[in-house]
Amino acid sequence: MGLTSSGTFTQADVRQEGYDNGTYISVRFVHQFNGIPVAAPVPGSEVRVGDRGAVTGFTIWERTVEESWDIPLKSSSTMYEELRKGNGYYTLPPYTARVVISRVSLAYWLDTTSGKQDYLLPVYEINGECLDDAGNFLGNFNGWIEAAK
Repeated sequence: MGLTSSGTFTQADVRQEGYDNGTYISVRFVHQFNGIPVAAPVPGSEVRVGDRGAVTGFTIWERTVEESWDIPLKSSSTMYEELRKGNGYYTLPPYTARVVISRVSLAYWLDTTSGKQDYLLPVYEINGECLDDAGNFLGNFNGWIEAAK
């Protein structure tokens, strides 16, 4: 299950979600490769447990990954300028006037929706808060921007 070679499961994100016939608990596994988290647009591995404790569904992906080469990374200031220009992948709640960044970390991007990707793409994973004009919290900010120069 998960990444092979140096890839590992490191933690699980557990959340309760609703659907038409009740609620279920979603356990989403966080992957790492060589100690760096793997980010994906859709959770790569997930188990869903229904109201009565029965497994209602699961998603598991597996990819063989090998180290290829070292590549230079963009500086944090370059990453920030690109993010300010609207580059990268993120969504904002309506009425967001300001984003307060609290954490930037290196991750690998793996597109779990396409089924084909030749290599893990280094990205900066950006987390923070979305605020309105009055400074009220609107939601969490999660974004990714390519880290390779």
